[in-house]
Amino acid sequence: MAHVYVYKVRDGMGKTHAGEIEAESKELVVERLRQTGYFITKVELKLESPTVGETFAKWSTVTPKDLAIFFRQFATMASSGLPLLKSLNILIEQTEKMKLRDSLEDMRRDVESGSSLSQAMGKHRSVFPMFVMAMVRAGEAGGFLDDVMDRLAVTFENDHEMREKVKGAVRYPLIVLGFAALVVVLMLTFIIPNFMLLFETMDIQMPLPTRIVLGISDFLKSYFLILALLAVLLALLAVRYVRSPEGRARFDRFVLKIPVFGELLLKSSLAKVSRSLGTLLASGVPIIQALEITQGIAGNAVVAGELAEVSNGVREGDAMAKHLERSRVFTPMMINMIAIGEETGTLENMLVKVADFYDKETKYMTDNMTSLIEPFLIVILGVIIGGIMLSILLPIFEVYSQMGSGI
Repeated sequence: MAHVYVYKVRDGMGKTHAGEIEAESKELVVERLRQTGYFITKVELKLESPTVGETFAKWSTVTPKDLAIFFRQFATMASSGLPLLKSLNILIEQTEKMKLRDSLEDMRRDVESGSSLSQAMGKHRSVFPMFVMAMVRAGEAGGFLDDVMDRLAVTFENDHEMREKVKGAVRYPLIVLGFAALVVVLMLTFIIPNFMLLFETMDIQMPLPTRIVLGISDFLKSYFLILALLAVLLALLAVRYVRSPEGRARFDRFVLKIPVFGELLLKSSLAKVSRSLGTLLASGVPIIQALEITQGIAGNAVVAGELAEVSNGVREGDAMAKHLERSRVFTPMMINMIAIGEETGTLENMLVKVADFYDKETKYMTDNMTSLIEPFLIVILGVIIGGIMLSILLPIFEVYSQMGSGI
């Protein structure tokens, strides 16, 4: 890939010249300038101001989908016998995500300098999780790096699919409730005040529901800006608190207690933990190290805390299943499967089977989530919007009844 370099040189008379050259590397620029007979004083890569899109792309997160594609391509090339540097060069050309491509370019330079792939990955922990580096290190030591790449591809493919399923199940009710809240606020701040002007001209006693709705409307209209700012402030404070260790633990514990959603998120977390732990063990990573690494990818502070207790117990010489039984998070099925795996020496296979089971359970729950929640949401929307409309119609009915009695 060609880059633009700026240079300054002096000729035989001592006169300074400056310009730009497009070349593959700085060494080629120096060689070209020396061939002209100039005395080189400076050669630097031209720094261009990034566009807004490039700036956002650099800060964008590398998703499980990006890593799934990356490791699937890497596994294919590794199994074909391509050299590591050749594979990295091809991956750099094919990778669209800028942050991942920049990391791969740094990794290529490190590998060219003599570093191993796992060492090069270790400098980019914001892109590659800890369990990736542990598996790659084990694959390098055991000589089965292509097999490790294939396992990582499967892991991230399942992770991406599961994330999309859970997001879809959670996103639908949030969008519906958000839209309903917007409709109610618009009605109370823009539509209801117009009826208020009409009702003020009527010499009738307002029904209680109408007075309540009109009072809420007047309050929102008078303090809308203050309420909006207060809502934003509370949201920021809530986000800051949830990001703290204590707040994260309390929030995750609360989430697991939510009906339906809590069970869905727990099964998703158990699937991720089981698959990652099984993949690490199958790649030759020691069990204690595998448990410590898995804590960071559990996705739930409560599950991570339970894994820490299990890790401490295994370090003292106990079996995993023994400490899992004391937990309120891990299910009896998972505990029994792990106990059988420990007794028969097939723990990694049992963990993968547990992950497959909970993957199917999560998919089943998310597929049925919409049909379960939709009637509930319709009832809520009907009660709220219907109540507002009824409060508006009651005074009108009162006027018609007075007009009918007068006739």
